Amino acid sequence: MNFKGKAVPITQQGFDAATKLLEAGAAELWALLTVETQGCGYLSDRRPVILFERHVFHHQTGGAHDESNPSISNPVPGGYQGGAAEYGRLEEAMCLNEHAALNSASSPHGESVRSWE
Repeated sequence: MNFKGKAVPITQQGFDAATKLLEAGAAELWALLTVETQGCGYLSDRRPVILFERHVFHHQTGGAHDESNPSISNPVPGGYQGGAAEYGRLEEAMCLNEHAALNSASSPHGESVRSWE
């Protein structure tokens, strides 16, 4: 799958809409963006920053891959590699169960990758 998009910076209009939607002030939204996206929500190749959640994959598949693939299917959260390496973990999981894998990857602020489809 190609997860690359336009990756354009948020506009002032978009920022204002987000503060209104979230019922938050500008300082709170900037704090959220800075902490949750480490300053930017995209990798240098324009793919969104994601986290592959192995404990979610474990839950989604009933632990069917825990023994054979503990780094991507495990009841315990963790194993994050960060950056582009998270896509490698996602692709590995997609080979086992695409639906569960996509449901197990999220942006650092919690949005499911599946919602990008």
